Amino acid sequence: MLKGGSESALGGSIGPGLYFNGFKDKISILMGVNPTVISKHTFGDEDLGGPIQFTSHIGIEFNFVRHFAIGYRFQHMSNFVFYDPNPGLNLHMIEIGYLFNMKSTCTLTELKVLASMHKV
Repeated sequence: MLKGGSESALGGSIGPGLYFNGFKDKISILMGVNPTVISKHTFGDEDLGGPIQFTSHIGIEFNFVRHFAIGYRFQHMSNFVFYDPNPGLNLHMIEIGYLFNMKSTCTLTELKVLASMHKV
Protein backbone atom coordinates (compact mmCIF):
# COMPACT_ATOMS: atom_id res chain seq x y z
CA MET A 1 0.00 0.00 0.00
CA LEU A 2 1.33 3.42 -0.98
CA LYS A 3 0.20 6.45 1.01
CA GLY A 4 0.71 10.13 0.31
CA GLY A 5 -1.10 12.62 2.56
CA SER A 6 -4.71 11.43 2.75
CA GLU A 7 -4.51 9.39 -0.49
CA SER A 8 -3.52 5.74 -0.92
CA ALA A 9 -3.05 3.17 -3.69
CA LEU A 10 -2.51 -0.55 -4.01
CA GLY A 11 0.48 -1.97 -5.83
CA GLY A 12 1.75 -5.36 -6.82
CA SER A 13 4.85 -6.75 -8.45
CA ILE A 14 6.18 -10.13 -9.43
CA GLY A 15 9.51 -11.18 -10.87
CA PRO A 16 12.84 -12.84 -10.30
CA GLY A 17 15.21 -12.18 -7.47
CA LEU A 18 18.71 -13.28 -6.54
CA TYR A 19 19.73 -14.48 -3.08
CA PHE A 20 23.32 -14.96 -2.01
CA ASN A 21 23.67 -16.82 1.29
CA GLY A 22 26.73 -16.90 3.50
CA PHE A 23 27.97 -17.54 7.03
CA LYS A 24 26.21 -20.93 7.23
CA ASP A 25 23.00 -19.46 5.72
CA LYS A 26 22.74 -16.90 8.54
CA ILE A 27 23.09 -13.82 6.28
CA SER A 28 21.57 -13.32 2.83
CA ILE A 29 22.03 -10.55 0.28
CA LEU A 30 19.04 -10.13 -2.00
CA MET A 31 18.43 -8.10 -5.16
CA GLY A 32 16.04 -7.93 -8.07
CA VAL A 33 14.08 -5.90 -10.62
CA ASN A 34 10.34 -6.42 -11.05
CA PRO A 35 7.55 -4.95 -13.16
CA THR A 36 4.99 -3.27 -10.89
CA VAL A 37 1.38 -2.15 -11.31
CA ILE A 38 -0.14 0.54 -9.07
CA SER A 39 -3.84 1.37 -8.82
CA LYS A 40 -3.27 5.13 -8.67
CA HIS A 41 -0.31 7.22 -9.79
CA THR A 42 -1.20 10.74 -8.57
CA PHE A 43 -0.96 11.79 -4.94
CA GLY A 44 -1.89 15.46 -4.58
CA ASP A 45 0.76 17.36 -6.56
CA GLU A 46 2.98 14.28 -7.01
CA ASP A 47 2.53 12.28 -10.24
CA LEU A 48 4.40 9.00 -10.75
CA GLY A 49 3.49 9.12 -14.47
CA GLY A 50 1.28 6.06 -14.95
CA PRO A 51 0.15 2.70 -13.57
CA ILE A 52 3.08 0.66 -14.96
CA GLN A 53 6.24 1.01 -12.89
CA PHE A 54 9.47 -0.93 -12.34
CA THR A 55 10.81 -1.72 -8.89
CA SER A 56 14.45 -2.53 -8.13
CA HIS A 57 15.69 -3.55 -4.71
CA ILE A 58 18.74 -4.60 -2.75
CA GLY A 59 18.74 -5.78 0.82
CA ILE A 60 20.15 -7.92 3.57
CA GLU A 61 18.50 -10.58 5.75
CA PHE A 62 19.61 -12.12 9.00
CA ASN A 63 18.48 -15.70 9.73
CA PHE A 64 19.57 -16.26 13.33
CA VAL A 65 16.53 -18.23 14.52
CA ARG A 66 15.47 -21.34 12.58
CA HIS A 67 12.92 -20.48 9.85
CA PHE A 68 12.67 -16.77 10.76
CA ALA A 69 14.41 -13.82 9.13
CA ILE A 70 14.61 -10.10 9.71
CA GLY A 71 16.05 -7.69 7.21
CA TYR A 72 16.36 -4.33 5.55
CA ARG A 73 15.57 -3.54 1.91
CA PHE A 74 16.17 -0.38 -0.13
CA GLN A 75 13.66 -0.23 -2.96
CA HIS A 76 13.34 2.21 -5.88
CA MET A 77 10.23 2.47 -8.03
CA SER A 78 9.95 4.50 -11.23
CA ASN A 79 8.23 4.27 -14.60
CA PHE A 80 11.49 3.73 -16.55
CA VAL A 81 10.78 6.82 -18.71
CA PHE A 82 7.57 5.28 -20.14
CA TYR A 83 5.68 8.33 -18.91
CA ASP A 84 6.40 11.98 -18.34
CA PRO A 85 7.10 12.84 -15.54
CA ASN A 86 9.34 10.13 -14.08
CA PRO A 87 10.05 11.24 -10.50
CA GLY A 88 10.65 7.84 -8.87
CA LEU A 89 9.98 6.75 -5.32
CA ASN A 90 12.56 5.47 -2.81
CA LEU A 91 11.48 3.15 0.00
CA HIS A 92 13.30 1.95 3.11
CA MET A 93 11.73 -1.30 4.26
CA ILE A 94 12.01 -3.50 7.32
CA GLU A 95 11.18 -7.16 6.65
CA ILE A 96 10.12 -10.01 8.88
CA GLY A 97 9.89 -13.37 7.14
CA TYR A 98 9.16 -17.03 7.68
CA LEU A 99 11.48 -19.33 5.68
CA PHE A 100 9.75 -22.48 4.47
CA ASN A 101 12.86 -24.10 2.94
CA MET A 102 16.14 -23.85 4.85
CA LYS A 103 18.06 -26.30 2.58
CA SER A 104 18.18 -24.21 -0.60
CA THR A 105 21.17 -21.91 -1.02
CA CYS A 106 20.00 -20.10 -4.18
CA THR A 107 16.32 -19.41 -3.57
CA LEU A 108 14.18 -19.29 -0.48
CA THR A 109 10.40 -19.50 -0.50
CA GLU A 110 9.24 -16.82 1.88
CA LEU A 111 6.14 -15.28 3.31
CA LYS A 112 7.03 -11.71 4.18
CA VAL A 113 5.39 -8.98 6.11
CA LEU A 114 6.74 -5.69 4.81
CA ALA A 115 6.60 -2.44 6.70
CA SER A 116 7.55 0.60 4.72
CA MET A 117 8.49 4.09 5.76
CA HIS A 118 8.25 6.53 2.90
CA LYS A 119 6.96 9.87 1.74
CA VAL A 120 5.25 10.37 -1.60
